[in-house]
Amino acid sequence: MSVLPRADAGAYLSERHQELMVLLEQRPDLRGITLDTQDKAVAACVRGYQYRVSAWPIIVSPARIAAFEAFLRRYPALCYKAMQLWLTHDVDAFCNYLNVSPLVHGIVRDARPDWGQMLNRHDVVLTCGVLRLIEVNAGCTIGGWQLGWMAPQFRAILQQAPETAQWALSGRNVMDQMFLSVCQSIVRVRPGRPGNLLFYLSEADAVSERMLAQHYRQTYEKVRPAVIDSGDIFFFSDFSAIDFGLDGSVHYAGNEIDAVLLGIPEEHTETTNASVLLRLVAAHLAGQIVMPDSPLYTIVGNKTLMAMLHEPEVQEMLCDEERKLIELHVPYTVRLAPRRLRWRGQNWELAALLQQRQKEFVLKKSHSRQGRDVFVGRYTDEARWSGLVEELMNEPDWLAQEFCEADVGLGVDDAGQLVNCAFIWGLFDTGHAYGGAFVRGMPIQQTDGVINSAKGAIEFQVLETAARKNKLQF
Repeated sequence: MSVLPRADAGAYLSERHQELMVLLEQRPDLRGITLDTQDKAVAACVRGYQYRVSAWPIIVSPARIAAFEAFLRRYPALCYKAMQLWLTHDVDAFCNYLNVSPLVHGIVRDARPDWGQMLNRHDVVLTCGVLRLIEVNAGCTIGGWQLGWMAPQFRAILQQAPETAQWALSGRNVMDQMFLSVCQSIVRVRPGRPGNLLFYLSEADAVSERMLAQHYRQTYEKVRPAVIDSGDIFFFSDFSAIDFGLDGSVHYAGNEIDAVLLGIPEEHTETTNASVLLRLVAAHLAGQIVMPDSPLYTIVGNKTLMAMLHEPEVQEMLCDEERKLIELHVPYTVRLAPRRLRWRGQNWELAALLQQRQKEFVLKKSHSRQGRDVFVGRYTDEARWSGLVEELMNEPDWLAQEFCEADVGLGVDDAGQLVNCAFIWGLFDTGHAYGGAFVRGMPIQQTDGVINSAKGAIEFQVLETAARKNKLQF
């Protein structure tokens, strides 16, 4: 992994980021400022945040944001086009390929997505400055937005230096953008309705969940008036408390509901009521509720779609522009199953390709999070890798993906030290538009190829160089 000279380590992000890194290298007093997550200015529900957080931002240019947005607007539609092409196979072939139920097959076949209801986080790296998709996380369980609730302290830190206090920077609060997109979807799908939201919290009576509910309510009440005249947000943990009208409408505590947000953690999925979930999905498909967690949208988070995009029979049905976008931004991905394939102009048996080109591939599970179930070839012992390839070759939920080396940039760690990091970007798609980002950076001397907060990566807020001068806008 090549390391950029420190003087150039921020240039590919923005001139302002490069300027910040030079300033912090010269000013150890500023560099030593750290983030106090116990500060009263920080939202109570994220005080004592469990992951490493830098006090100083990653600053990106408008051109970089425009490139992010261009990809976010194209990728979901490409996934759906690929699935529509794959529907020419029988039900079992579709379900086996994506490891989904026949219900999902029927939804993809019959329903048409309203892109504005989607809530996704695209995890990408920049390789020689080019966006390369690693995976998509879909629905209300995605994380990374928590840094937005630390914005007051981030702002105060930037204002401590005369130089940075005068910079024209802006930031996007992802949680604000999420609730705003839900309100806009209600207006589009349920015109004339007041805008009642029903939000799942796993333990609605727990202290931590009550604090979350308070901040969700504050956020909703802040953004709603710009879109909807009235409405309320309700929180629940018991699916049996949801009622349905004869017309399929959704009700809770005597109120008709217009949007349902199901941020159900993996450890709580077994406690959900499957029959109620099915009725909620039916209500969504009938236009009764907005539902970002509908299978119609969360399927975009299925990593196997990245393999489907590279299948020859899909590729031949795409236009040149679509094939170019996939080649440029979606690393080669393939399901782990014995097969012949063509890679970089040569024909291979998949097992032989993975054994002989170990350093160029990653093995990963298609349904997994937080960096679990990921094996990076160049950081895995040869004997271990060989055993994994043999063991996983017929596992339906495992993929091989071309390794994408993350560009290295300079940042400040949580102890105030300048460090060269490999960055992975979490780009939020809210309302089918760029809704903000956060960055995780792994110091290059610590990396095993997996860049994840749960594995020790440093989290950075992302700010943008703004059009207005001498104004902090986040």
